Amino acid sequence: GQAVETEKCGKSIGNSWECFYGNGVSAGDIAAEIPEIQAEVGPYCRCGCVVHLGQAKPKRLLATSSQSCPGRTFWLIQADEEFIIQFKVEQFHLPCGTQWLKVRDGSSLSANLLADLSGAADTTPSVVNSTGPNLLLEFFSDEIAAGGQICGGGFLAHASQISTGLKYR
Repeated sequence: GQAVETEKCGKSIGNSWECFYGNGVSAGDIAAEIPEIQAEVGPYCRCGCVVHLGQAKPKRLLATSSQSCPGRTFWLIQADEEFIIQFKVEQFHLPCGTQWLKVRDGSSLSANLLADLSGAADTTPSVVNSTGPNLLLEFFSDEIAAGGQICGGGFLAHASQISTGLKYR
C-alpha cells in the first residue's frame, strides 16, 4: 500500500494544516504563508475583511503574517443572530514585543477585550467565545523591530458560529 508519508488525513485544508505540515511549524515556516492556506483564506481576507458566518459556511479559516500585512489589520467576524462566535487559535508565532493579536467581544475597538495575544511559538493556543454575534480581531506587527531583529510571524485560527437558541437585538 501507500507509504504513511503520502496519505492525507483530515477532511479539508482548514482542519488539517497541521497534518500536512506538522505541528512543529518553525519560525521560518509560518502557516499563513503556505499556498494552500492562502488559497483557503482567499486574497481579499488575508489583510483584514468582514467575515460572514452562516448556515452555508459556519466555520472559516483566518490566517495572516507580518510579512504579508505589516501594520494594523482588522477582521470583523459576524454570525447569524441566534449565534455566538468561537475563535480558536491553531498556530501562533509573534516573536517580537511590538506584535500582537487582540480579540474583542463586539464590533468596535471599545468592545470588551477577550484576549490579548503576543509572544513566541510556544504560546498556548487560545479559544475564546463572544457573548453575541460579532467579534473584532486586531492584528499589529512591525515588519522589522528596533535593532534589526527580523520579526517574521503570524497566526492561523478558525472562527465558528455556535447556536445559543437566543435572539440578539
